[in-house]
Amino acid sequence: MSAVRPDPKSFTATFTPSLVRSLSEMKANLVNNAEQVIDARGPSKFDGSQEDVFPHKKLGHIPNSINIPWGI
Repeated sequence: MSAVRPDPKSFTATFTPSLVRSLSEMKANLVNNAEQVIDARGPSKFDGSQEDVFPHKKLGHIPNSINIPWGI
């Protein structure tokens, strides 16, 4: 078997505002649970056992969010 080498392609990112939530929308979701929040950080950042690079940030995750690390 040989390594698969995909052909180079061009990609243009586009911003989709409907996929981004404001702070007020996130706070409202804590009350109404209308949407599931996904936290893509690693498990130790999610559970708060790993310090953040910014010392003023709270450790852990948003209540009711679930962890699906981006590297999986």
